Amino acid sequence: MNKVAKFTGVYYRLSKKRNYQNKRDRCFYINYQDKDKKLVLEKVGWLSEGYSADIASKKRAKRVAQVKDKDVIPSDLRKEEPLTFGNIWESFYSYSKSNKKSYRDDFFRYRKHIKPIFADRLIRDITSQEIEDFKTKLLKTLSEQSVCHILSIMRSAYNRIIKSDRYSGKNPVASVSFPSTNNKNRLRYLTHFEIDEMLLPMLCESSSSTYEISYLSVYTGMRANEIFSLRWQDIDIENRTIFILETKNTESRTAYMTEGILEIFNNKESGLPHEYVFPQEIVRGATCKGGWRQTLPTTKKNEVSKTYFRVVEEIGLNDGIVDSRYRVCFHTLRHTFGSWLAIRGESLQTIGELMGHKRISQTMRYAHLCPDKKKLAVAGLHERG
Repeated sequence: MNKVAKFTGVYYRLSKKRNYQNKRDRCFYINYQDKDKKLVLEKVGWLSEGYSADIASKKRAKRVAQVKDKDVIPSDLRKEEPLTFGNIWESFYSYSKSNKKSYRDDFFRYRKHIKPIFADRLIRDITSQEIEDFKTKLLKTLSEQSVCHILSIMRSAYNRIIKSDRYSGKNPVASVSFPSTNNKNRLRYLTHFEIDEMLLPMLCESSSSTYEISYLSVYTGMRANEIFSLRWQDIDIENRTIFILETKNTESRTAYMTEGILEIFNNKESGLPHEYVFPQEIVRGATCKGGWRQTLPTTKKNEVSKTYFRVVEEIGLNDGIVDSRYRVCFHTLRHTFGSWLAIRGESLQTIGELMGHKRISQTMRYAHLCPDKKKLAVAGLHERG
């Protein structure tokens, strides 16, 4: 533990595993005496999470004041910097990059939906009613789940800045009801004709990479992010298996190659073990406020998404369909994989394992497609051996 010379009772330790801005991350601590004169050592937080020695010092002063039973916090602690949502987003994003696999999604949700409206607004001036109006506007074009993700980013950004003691106001997102996602599971799955005679041939004509990625999804049940995270070291052509390491629930699993998938990999030029199977171009952004620079592998993903939805539109798979549960999106391919397995009579356990479900409740959505073995069992009672 190292003492911060500038501040009384403030210490830090360097992490052995975590790095931040090309240096070892540091965690700040404070010590003070409680009412019984016992020395207390309290963790404040990591530099990568937006904490600093200055913040730790202010938190220590607040603790000392509380121990002395002072109701009024010293005036220098009551003065808060005028933070905009853009400021607290930078702190949250630093944390997100270090701790969340979905930090890329956070970045693009912020840039597309949150930044244009709230980035330059002071966080103390943003009201719950404004968040409600924002939610209502988003729901006109986005699914309930997508809106929940966007609101979660705002709520988490506020929570982190409040926890750091840099802001003493309320979180305006806390009193906003998130859209219900109950009964919003995908209900539409595609038929073999729609996949093999309509969608895949059209995708093949439009973009070979979009065709290959879509083929993988519908015949392995892999999520889009899982496919984009595949490296050549994960592909075992000899044993016809795919090792999926970057999963949504953090638990790795194995996918198995059909003849069509095997043909795709045999025809692709393989790269080095650490290289991506589907190379993604790097988006190089300008240096942003706070010193960080955006370099995310997203161009290929956006390209695939645009091509996929254009082909779906051309085929007319969503013509006249308003309910989002029945509209075809990329995730429909994964849902189709699970549905086909259920229709073939595979057990729910097998379906869940192949799809990487963490809970059986996720797999139960396919139960209605499974052959009714109970009816078959009872019907067989009249049969005589």
